[in-house]
Amino acid sequence: HHPFLAVFLTELKTNVLPRRQWILGRSLLHAQLSLLVAPPGVGKSTLVIIQAIAVCIARNLTGQDVFEQGKVWIHNNEDDLHELKRRVAAVLSYYNISFAEIRDRLALTSGADRPFIVAKSDRSGMVVRQPDVAACVEQIKVHGIKLFVVDPFSETHEVEENSNEQIRVVA
Repeated sequence: HHPFLAVFLTELKTNVLPRRQWILGRSLLHAQLSLLVAPPGVGKSTLVIIQAIAVCIARNLTGQDVFEQGKVWIHNNEDDLHELKRRVAAVLSYYNISFAEIRDRLALTSGADRPFIVAKSDRSGMVVRQPDVAACVEQIKVHGIKLFVVDPFSETHEVEENSNEQIRVVA
């Protein structure tokens, strides 16, 4: 364990600092957790489907440039697969995108079929990682998934929602 110390800059070589690796606009960053927070019923689920399709086909659909095209996996813990497919179909229709453009690039799973649970708290309040985490990481690696969307975050854990400490561990 290292002591906690102030480390003062002696130089700053900006030309060798790595650039941020954006996937979409300035909201989705490679290898980082991004949260979209808003009141219920304002269209978060629809927005993330549009963003997912934008990344699949490398097209600006939301006013945000796509910097990295790739496969996307959306897991919605609330809606059933029929509803998710209806929403995808509506987005494709609205933007005049053929299904062929997203075929084998968009994975859809539903919590109605199989909930995705990343953490639970035990009796002592310790946050315990669930096996779904390793399984999810494995699927992302196997399929080369660029963006994994979980909707909504609050349905992916069984810890105290008002505990900053527990939520930080879940994230």
